[in-house]
Amino acid sequence: MPECGFSETQFSFCFTFEFIQKYTFWCIIPFFPSTYMEGQPGYGYDVQVNNHLYFQFKRPFLVSRRRNPNQAQWDTFGRSYLRIHIHTDDEQHKLLHLLKARAPQNKVFYIAPEFNRQDDISRHYINNQIVPNSLIVAIEDFPPHGSGHHSLCYLAGASFAYLFSQPQQVNKQNLEELLFSGNREQQALPLAEEAERIMGLLNELKMPRNLFINQPEGRDERVNYVKNILLSQFNILWMPVIAEGQELTLRLR
Repeated sequence: MPECGFSETQFSFCFTFEFIQKYTFWCIIPFFPSTYMEGQPGYGYDVQVNNHLYFQFKRPFLVSRRRNPNQAQWDTFGRSYLRIHIHTDDEQHKLLHLLKARAPQNKVFYIAPEFNRQDDISRHYINNQIVPNSLIVAIEDFPPHGSGHHSLCYLAGASFAYLFSQPQQVNKQNLEELLFSGNREQQALPLAEEAERIMGLLNELKMPRNLFINQPEGRDERVNYVKNILLSQFNILWMPVIAEGQELTLRLR
């Protein structure tokens, strides 16, 4: 059973970088929790993007021989296929389900490449085709925590995958449709809340202490404070998108 020719870290970087470039409206900072944080309540994911998107990455094995202990899997496809393992008894799987249940706008996904060779990831990265060539499955399509070990098997380019031990079809998600065809107002965070989230990330980056001296207390002032820090320290022009139907009560100077 050939192992994947690249690391999970390499794939997660390529996917996240391309996703931000292609599917976000402004420059955002992805959040990668530490190894310790991954096991804590409210985490469990590999990367958080744009407040409500959470990605957990997996590396597949290529099952290329008929003589393997999973005859039912081979009979389902009749050809070589890719497989990832999901351990629903793990604390991480439990945390991902809790993360989805915590807020209706949260979108939590398992993501795996539809390829497993180093030259494939290099080619797709150069052509900005990592995201379209990835299997993306919503956490709610998986069994609940405590239901044992499962294998998710799939073919490159298919619109669905199969969850074993007993084959159960699960749909492949299209991130572009999920992000842009729904109600954007439900996905949006209040501007002041987004500013506080960015402040938390800046504190975790251990920026110079003088940046956080005499922080303003007013809501409008704190939003502008964050905007100015991003521009002066990171050369990032923060341009929040106001969803249709939201009230714009803050003035950005």
